[in-house]
Amino acid sequence: DVGRSFSAITGSIKTEMGDNFDLGLFYTSQGNGVGLDYGTITGLEGNITIKADLEMPTLAAIGKYQINDAMSVFVGAKQTTVKSGATLKLGMDSNNNTNPDVTSHWELSKKSGIGAIYGAAYEMPEIALRVILTIEDDIALNIPATKKGTGLADTGTATASIGDAMSLNFQTGIAEDTLLFGNIRRSNWADNQVKVPVLVAGLTQVSSFSDGNSYSLGIGRKI
Repeated sequence: DVGRSFSAITGSIKTEMGDNFDLGLFYTSQGNGVGLDYGTITGLEGNITIKADLEMPTLAAIGKYQINDAMSVFVGAKQTTVKSGATLKLGMDSNNNTNPDVTSHWELSKKSGIGAIYGAAYEMPEIALRVILTIEDDIALNIPATKKGTGLADTGTATASIGDAMSLNFQTGIAEDTLLFGNIRRSNWADNQVKVPVLVAGLTQVSSFSDGNSYSLGIGRKI
C-alpha cells in the first residue's frame, strides 16, 4: 500500500471567438504528480527510505478552427509545473556492490515547461460520429535540486520530461439513443527518464519508464 490518497481539482471552459473559431482552457492540479511512500525498508546492508511527494499542476490553452461542417483542426500549448518543495528520497549504493545502503534526499524548486498540443477532428452529427486525433509534444524540465540530510545526494539540477503522446478518441451512434465510444492512447516515456545529481557519480538515472499503450471502450445509453 505505497500510494497515498490525494485529491485533484480539474476544470475546463470553452468559448466561441467567432463563427469558425473556439478557444478552450483546461487545468488540473495534479497532471503528472507522484505521491509514493514505501516507508523504511530493511535492506541487505541497512535501512533505506523510498518516498516521492511531487505535485505537478497542468494548464492548457487550445484554439480550434472549423474548416467546414465535418472537419476542424486545433492547436495549443500545455504548461506543466513542478511545485516548489517537492521531495524525493531514494536508497543509493555507496560502496558499488549494487545493494542500496544509504538514503539520499533532495528537495526540488519550482520549474515549468511548455509543450505543443495539436490535432484534427472529423464529425458527422447526424449519426453522432466524432473522431479526434490529438498529438502532445514532450516537455523537458531541468529542475533545481537541493541536497537534504546525509546520503549520496548532491545539490545541482535534476532532469525529467513529460513524455510525448498520441491519442485517438471516437464515438458513434449504433442505435437510437445508444452511443459507442472509445480511446486509444500511445505514451512514449522510454526516452524521458528521471535523473538526479549524485555525489561522485554525477547525474544518475533513477527511473525505468517504458513506452505504453492504453485502450478504453464503452457504451452510453440515453435514459
